[in-house]
Amino acid sequence: MMSNPCNIIISKSDKDKTEKIVQCGKIMDGVVSQGMTVAYSRHFENMKYLESLYWAYTNNPAMDFVQPSLPMTYIQVTGKKQQDNLLNILNMPVINEVNYFQQEYCQTSIIYL
Repeated sequence: MMSNPCNIIISKSDKDKTEKIVQCGKIMDGVVSQGMTVAYSRHFENMKYLESLYWAYTNNPAMDFVQPSLPMTYIQVTGKKQQDNLLNILNMPVINEVNYFQQEYCQTSIIYL
């Protein structure tokens, strides 16, 4: 896998190239600039963390929501603790990192393999 892939993965013809390169240096605490091997490892750790929360809330309906280190707003959607906890997993900041990484880097980096 390539080291510091930001300039390679982001297309030169992309109208948002400058903004995406800046974002590339920030996403997942700048881990993408250390290389895609490290970035994929972090991506899988994030996904594993989300899955562990899902199973914790599924197996223990009375469990209180675990607030992430980054601030977020807990939203009561259904009024049922377990369902609200499961839905709020999708409201966590780490979801944005997982989604952005998949959309911007996974597909493009696989092309270079």
